Amino acid sequence: MFSNLSGSQIESIILQFAYYFLLFILYSIGGWIVECIWTYFMKRKLENRGFFFGPICPIYGVGSLICVLLLGPLHLSWPLEFLLMLVICDLIEYITSVVLEKIYNVRWWDYTTTSVLHLNGRISLETSIGFGVGGIFILHLIQPFFSRLLAPLTPPVLLLISGLLFIIFVADIL
Repeated sequence: MFSNLSGSQIESIILQFAYYFLLFILYSIGGWIVECIWTYFMKRKLENRGFFFGPICPIYGVGSLICVLLLGPLHLSWPLEFLLMLVICDLIEYITSVVLEKIYNVRWWDYTTTSVLHLNGRISLETSIGFGVGGIFILHLIQPFFSRLLAPLTPPVLLLISGLLFIIFVADIL
């Protein structure tokens, strides 16, 4: 697969992966923070909203990164971005819910009692709207900020930070 690539092309792929992994971590931590704040206002108590030990919700990292990579370059109208983000995030949330339930025999979230309109308790109208609005916010405010934040990192620093965070992430999974 990589036999036709030059050393500089392989280095470029590795750096790109490190950059995207860093974005994944930033969005996963951001999602965890938003979940914890939301839960605090709804339940009036602090809860760790992830199933990892660290402050991270990977579903937000995956969803945000997919939306940034797929929709960012298209420069669509905000209503169309909103709709596409809603659909993409709903698919991710539904599939993640099914997969986590199959793996752990636990339902990590269930909207049947808290939502006016839901699909099998796995996705809901309210959260879908939140994902659409949040996606617009991410695409137009957060991603440009993260791009500026990460731009000054030299390749060795980018690889070092991403490598350390990758080790921590894998250790948290295990």
